[in-house]
Amino acid sequence: MSNDTQLVLALLSTFSCILLLGVIDPKRWAKYRRHSVDLAKLRVALWLLALAPGIYYLIVQNGADFLIWFGAATIIGWLVALGLPVGSSANSDR
Repeated sequence: MSNDTQLVLALLSTFSCILLLGVIDPKRWAKYRRHSVDLAKLRVALWLLALAPGIYYLIVQNGADFLIWFGAATIIGWLVALGLPVGSSANSDR
């Protein structure tokens, strides 16, 4: 498997984990009055899976791919935060 293919797969796995973390965020659920279930273990697992490609690149000492992954993961996180609806505060309902 080439480095480019590995990097794309790493970014896809990071994107999917960050997207799931954004969807299960209790603060976002409050807007829709959904009951927040304790998802702490799932959130920890998703964070570990999202960070696993970066840890792998550091272990194999592939600095270039780590920097590309790190920059793209940051942008992915911002895009997910911008794209998902945010829960409303009590003052904005007036």
